[in-house]
Amino acid sequence: MKGLPPSLRYRKRYIVFEVKGESRINKQEMTRELWRSLISLFGDAGSADTGMWIEEFDKGKGIIRCSAESVEKIKLALLTLKNMEGEDVLPVIHGVFGTLKKAEKCMKEVEINAITSNGL
Repeated sequence: MKGLPPSLRYRKRYIVFEVKGESRINKQEMTRELWRSLISLFGDAGSADTGMWIEEFDKGKGIIRCSAESVEKIKLALLTLKNMEGEDVLPVIHGVFGTLKKAEKCMKEVEINAITSNGL
C-alpha cells in the first residue's frame, strides 16, 4: 500500500520551548497537561486536527511537532500552562522551525546559553 504523495501531506512545524519551574517535569506529564490545555481551549474537534506530538522533552526543554495550520493554537495552549503538578511554571517559546534539524540546533543553543549565563 502506497503512502500519500507529498502534495497531500500536511506541512509540519517544530516549536522549541522551555518550561521553567521548581519541579522536574517528565514527558508524560507535559503531554498530558498540553492536551488538557488544548481541549479546554479548542474542544475535542479543534484539538484533534493539530497533529501535536512531543518529539523531545528533557530537563524542561522540548520540541513539539504540529501541523503548520495549528502553530498558533499550540503556542496559545503552551502559554496558558501556569500550574503543573502543583508547582507554578513559566513556559517560554524559543522559536518555530520548518525542519527538525533546525529545531534541534536551536535547542542546543538554548542549552549552551543556559550554561554560560548561570541563570542570569
